[in-house]
Amino acid sequence: EPFCTRWDALPAGSEQRRVFGEGHFEKRTRYQGVEIVERIEAPAGDDPVLLSTTGVRNDTGAPVEIGVAEFWDLNVEQLTAAPVLNFGLDDYYQWRRQWLNRKFDVRGAWDAQNQTLRIDFSTRHPARAPAADQPAMADFHLRSYFLSALDPLPESFIEYTTDASKVSRNVFGAAMDSRLIARTNLRDAKACLSMRRTARLGPGESATWRYAVGYGTPDDAVAL
Repeated sequence: EPFCTRWDALPAGSEQRRVFGEGHFEKRTRYQGVEIVERIEAPAGDDPVLLSTTGVRNDTGAPVEIGVAEFWDLNVEQLTAAPVLNFGLDDYYQWRRQWLNRKFDVRGAWDAQNQTLRIDFSTRHPARAPAADQPAMADFHLRSYFLSALDPLPESFIEYTTDASKVSRNVFGAAMDSRLIARTNLRDAKACLSMRRTARLGPGESATWRYAVGYGTPDDAVAL
């Protein structure tokens, strides 16, 4: 039975406690005798990365198999020049962001050696973009958006995707098929970063998975 731990999509009969702490956010969800603890935290320092830890525990009296999809959406919104008091101009500045996004393409990538899933950006018209070291009204040299598994993955791991158009509440209950989004304009792209892990737990047993999600060059992702 697929289910989602997002607050507005919790299944009937579930319980959830949400904690907004200093430097972290945690959700504790209980459903049909299984507890899922999700924790997102910002590590100390200036590294452009978040740590995501998900733990599952079987509190039933029988063995269970549970698959958990780590899912991060993509929504690029640059902080462009705008008045601080822009009441009534919200739609205009949303349009400006979409206009800016049209200048980029995105493409999914999988680095099996480093267990890293990426969305890479490219400028559609490089010759028109200002150099990276020159002042500009927007960033025309976007770095990659990445999700790295920090625990060993199974051999020949394929349960990942960057194509959000193929991910739904029901897909979480089935195996992902290593679908990578082809080169698409950023304005129209339905992109994500998602990996799915499966655990077979006896009564009282638990499993924990850790990920890093961040922003940087492919080499930055490995270093981080």
